[in-house]
Formats: sequence, C-alpha cells, structure tokens
Amino acid sequence: MNSSASEAKASPPSQDLDSPRLRARWTSPVLWAVLATLVWRLAFLLWTGFAIESDEAVIGLMAKHIGELREFPVWYYGQEYMGALEAYVAAPFVKLFGSNAVSLKLTALAFALVFAWASALFAQQVFGKRPALFFTLAYLVAGPLILTLWTVKLRGGFVSTLAIGQLVLLLALRLGTRGASVRGAGALGLLAGLGVWMNPLVAPFLGAAGLFLVGRRQFIARRAAVAACLGGALLGSAPFWIYNLRHSWGTFRVLLGGEGNFDVGKHLVTTFEDHLPVLLGVLPPWPPERAVPLWGWPLLVLFALASLALLWHARRGLAGLVLPSYRPTNGAELYVLTALGFLVCAMFTRFGAEPEPRYAIVLYVFLAPALGLLFGSLWERGRPGRLVSALAFAGVLVVNTGSIYGFDRRLPTQPLFNIRDGVVNPLDQSPLYRVLEQEGIDGLNAEYWMGYRIAYETGERVVTVPGRYGPYTDLFRKTRRQAWLFRDGGVPLRQRRALLAELDSLAIPFREKALESYWLILPDTGIPRERWQGSSSTGTEANLAFDRDHSSRWTTGSAQQPGQWLEVDLGGPRTVERISVLFGQG
Repeated sequence: MNSSASEAKASPPSQDLDSPRLRARWTSPVLWAVLATLVWRLAFLLWTGFAIESDEAVIGLMAKHIGELREFPVWYYGQEYMGALEAYVAAPFVKLFGSNAVSLKLTALAFALVFAWASALFAQQVFGKRPALFFTLAYLVAGPLILTLWTVKLRGGFVSTLAIGQLVLLLALRLGTRGASVRGAGALGLLAGLGVWMNPLVAPFLGAAGLFLVGRRQFIARRAAVAACLGGALLGSAPFWIYNLRHSWGTFRVLLGGEGNFDVGKHLVTTFEDHLPVLLGVLPPWPPERAVPLWGWPLLVLFALASLALLWHARRGLAGLVLPSYRPTNGAELYVLTALGFLVCAMFTRFGAEPEPRYAIVLYVFLAPALGLLFGSLWERGRPGRLVSALAFAGVLVVNTGSIYGFDRRLPTQPLFNIRDGVVNPLDQSPLYRVLEQEGIDGLNAEYWMGYRIAYETGERVVTVPGRYGPYTDLFRKTRRQAWLFRDGGVPLRQRRALLAELDSLAIPFREKALESYWLILPDTGIPRERWQGSSSTGTEANLAFDRDHSSRWTTGSAQQPGQWLEVDLGGPRTVERISVLFGQG
C-alpha cells in the first residue's frame, strides 16, 4: 500500500495537456484577443519601420531624463496638462533598450495589450461566450487605421487613457454586479485618479462608471467601499492637485481657456461628419479627402443600425439608472454611457474641434461592441444569417485593412501638415544622423516636428531649438557647432530661402546638403573649430579660450602686463564682425 501510494504521488497528473481547465485556458477568447492584438500591431509597426514623430520623442526624452534621475516631470514637457505617467512607464524600456523608437513602441504595446485584455474581459461579461463577443473582439483586434495607430503611440495619454478607462469600466461592472469589495473599490479609485492626472479624455469613462455605480445598491450601500474608492482617487490624482495648488490652478486655466469651446453645433457636426467616417476607416485622417465615397455609406448605415441594437440591448440597464436598485444588469449600459459622455465633452471642449479624431478614439469602446452585437445577432439566426454576417464582417475587415495598408507607409507616422505640404519625414533618419556626426553638429535649429525626434534618437548628442523643453535653450548656447535643418516644402521652404538670403547679405559663407526630405545648412564662419589653432605667451592651453565649453577657461596664470598675447589662427581668411569675451569669475 505504501509503495503504490508513493508511486501515485510521484507520477505526474495525467491532466497536463488534456485537462478541461487547461483546454479552457488555451481556448479562452481573452487570451486569443491579447495575442492577436500583439500580432496585428507588430505587423503595423514592422510595416512603418517603428517610426516615431516628435510628440512621441518628447515622451522618450522625459523617460530618458527619469531613468537618468535628471528630472521627474509632472506633465508632458511644455504643458500644464497631460500627466507624465507614460514617461515613467517607458523609463525602464528606454534605460534597457536605449534612446530609440523601439523602446517607446514596446511601452505603447504594453498599454495596448492591457486595453485588449480589459476589453475582452468586459465584453465577455456583457455578452457571455456568444458570437457577439467574438465579433467585438475581432473588430478591436483588427481595427481600422485610427484605432491601430493610436494604440501604438505614446503621445501623452491616449493609449494609456484607453487602457485605464477600460479597466475603470471593468472594475465598475464587477463592483456593481458581484458585490463591492474594499480592495476592488480602492483599485477603481486609484485608476480613476491616475486617469484624472493623465488626460481629460478619461472623463467619459469616469462619468459612465460613476453613473453606473450610483445606481447600484451593491456599491453605494457599502460605505467602506465608497471611502476606499474616494481615497484611491485622491491618491492617484495627487500629482494633479499638488501641482495646481502650487501653481494657481494652471491646468484649469489651460483647459477652460481658448475660444470656440462652446460652439456646440459645430463640434457635433465635426464629430459625426468628419470624425466618424475616419474612425470607421471610410476616410483617411489626412487631407484632402473629406467626401465620403459611395462604398462608405453602407458602413455608416451599418454603424447606425448597430448603435440602435446596442441601445436596445442596454435598455434595462439604462432604465435602472433612475433609482438605485439590485436589478440584474449585463453592463451594456456602460458602453452607451461612455459614448454619450464623450459626445457631451465633444460639444463643449476641443475634443470635438480637432481636425484629426485622436480624441474620438474613445468612441471605439462603443463602436466595436455595437458592430459585434449586430453581427452576432445575425449569426444566431441560422444559416442565412451566418452567411450575411460573415460576408458583412469580412467587408468591414477589408475596409479596416485597406485604411492601413492602402497608402504610403510613411503617412501614418507624419503630422497632418507635413502631408498637407506634400513633404513627409523619412521613416529611417539614420543617414541624417550620420551626416550630423560627420560634420560635428551638436546644435540644430529645426522646427519642433523634426527637432525633438532628432534629439531623442541621437541620445541628446544633438540639441535642438526652438522647442518645448526649456533647458535646451541654455544647452544650445554651449554647443560647439550649429546648423539649420528645413523640410523641403511648405512654409519651411520659404523660411529656408529667407535664411539663405540673410546669410548672403551678411557675407557669411555656408554650405547646403540635400537629404531625403530635408535641407541642411552649415554656416562656414571659421567652423569647424578643429581647424582653429590657439597660442599664447603664457598661461594654460590656449585652445581652451574658444572651445565654447563654459566649464573650461584659458587663464594667463599671472597678473596682466605689457607683452602678453593670445593668438587664434582661424585656418584661413575670415571676415570677423565682432569678438565677444566671456570673463571668468574668481
């Protein structure tokens, strides 16, 4: 008996590969949604060469400074809103993988996977394992350009807001239907507070969760849970409140200032006429395409029908919001409340006024389950319904794929005005960086949309001005060799011509280098300084007098007296307009 018992203990369980629990885990729609999200977005990143633009590069610079313990920012550089959470999350990636685009895209992918995971769990609770769940997840995984693009960008609180917002909805649903635990309520509050700090775009999620929980006695009857939620919210939003208390409520001045915020009619027209077709992949986000093509109208009609279907599905939950109750709910009302919350925000803020619908990405939280429910309902109507559902959804996926891969692969990585001017930044800027290194350029005059990407991807070996990071102004003054960089088109082209005319009028020699999409102007005013030679009658190494390093200096080492001299050989004839002398202290 003892022998057989020991054998039974020693032998591994036979359920390793065939156990129902393991099979359920590997066939879980949540797991496959996360994996498919990763594959779809990695394919997009490989297609676009992992290219970033300067708004993303600012997050990278913030992460680099955090990793180097140089700075600990509260906000996105140069602003008093959009919290720095993404930079703190990116800091380990930048520290580990270096100051490059891959580090930032991996961070964005992490947020995208959290969003996919939370969305899948939420949809599973709303729809169960019915066809509506699978269509919803398939749309979120293989979404159109705007959804795909903005879930692989670190732009100061878009993909992170989607992740945090969806987690808030998930926790609210569980607290309001399964019973409110103090720990869960505290986690909900903490996430809500982080969202407040991160981006005002979290407001539709918080409004939906708040309205839902106020209508659920399972939550509001537990005072400890309510207190934990409020305490967590205060903790998560602490950077927001501390900063504003110390800086005269600067965030509110920025967000509530400006003109046109109350142009309700115009904002709603922009949301439905301009943003919605782009969100659905019917129109690209860049000009000049603004008229919906004929083939796009069926998709818009489909979305309208899907919206009505989701409203009907959520009708009991919406009715239950009037008075607090224990009435069972599937949670679909949270989808509807989030969309309505965004529309309210769009009416009164810049969310509804921007030409690019980046703020409107919140609507995917409603759009995906609406379409999923419509296709799922058709699927459940037998063979004819399955055929119609499969063909229609295949058409949607074709539209989604075409909205991404039907254009020049550089376009999704560009600021809109670059495309308007007909000039786009290259995906790979390593040829430019090699030229800058060969020429010894460490200071670059470049517009923001070029400059900060250059500063980040060169590891700040090149400092750029003008820009939003204040210390660069002082660092630029200390650079050894400076140049100008212009895009080859639009307003920058006119600015380049004006600069060349000014250099000519001042008789300052210069050289131009034509690069892909760029013009690099290198003034030749005695630079490069490696050809300068200094000598003196006494004192320290004379070359220290003109190395432009304020931490070094040339000194005589003795009191001034007749006969002392300092000589600088500029390496050839030069016209000298002025000589500036910076005297040392002490």
